[in-house]
Amino acid sequence: MIIRWLFISSIFVVALFGINLKSFFTYTFDANKQYDMEKAKALYFQNKCNTCHGDNAEKSVIGSRILKDMSPEDIKGALIGYTLDSSSST
Repeated sequence: MIIRWLFISSIFVVALFGINLKSFFTYTFDANKQYDMEKAKALYFQNKCNTCHGDNAEKSVIGSRILKDMSPEDIKGALIGYTLDSSSST
């Protein structure tokens, strides 16, 4: 149950931060916050995260860690790095 919650909350965090770089730096993680997991899953698929990471966030992409095994804080850090690396190469 905890792993499933962590996985779904991770999807929500990934989807949330994939929309706006500013939110990477202003969002704080609240352990007691309740996330809309249905919306998180919808955003995960809408943003096509599943294309590389798999339908259940079970795939590793070119040296990255598996999303379902990461904490929201780890995902935030990884997304910041991914976004900054992507923007500097264009």
